Amino acid sequence: TYWGWDKLNESFQNYTQTHADHFLFSSDNYKTSAIMQWMNPKSNWLGPNTLGGQGLQFGILYPNLDSLAGKNALMIDSEPRFKNGDRSLNPPEKLQDYFTEVHTLEPILIKDSQGKLMRKFQVYQAINYHPKGDATYTKRSIK
Repeated sequence: TYWGWDKLNESFQNYTQTHADHFLFSSDNYKTSAIMQWMNPKSNWLGPNTLGGQGLQFGILYPNLDSLAGKNALMIDSEPRFKNGDRSLNPPEKLQDYFTEVHTLEPILIKDSQGKLMRKFQVYQAINYHPKGDATYTKRSIK
């Protein structure tokens, strides 16, 4: 569905303003990165290839991610079967192979016009990217 993407984009702008030097990606599926790139044509969103997955168009646009080595990132991860609006205590394990630190930020919660929680996106700040998946993971925190 297309519902809620505008709200996600609007909410995510707060993160991109405070972390302007970070690259942006989603690895949950192609759709999240593709829609966010479409809604923000001046930004450079990366897809699942950031964590060694199939990148589809992102693998064509960004076939070599070596230039991002050592950089920090913001990652959005949709949570389709959420039970509450809490932030995740455990970031996706795959991040540990590609970043040395991962900080869980406040999730983005998308509500309908009656205030019912309809969609949830976890947000992570990931530090020191290793494009070959050879990071030595040292730290996890909740900010």
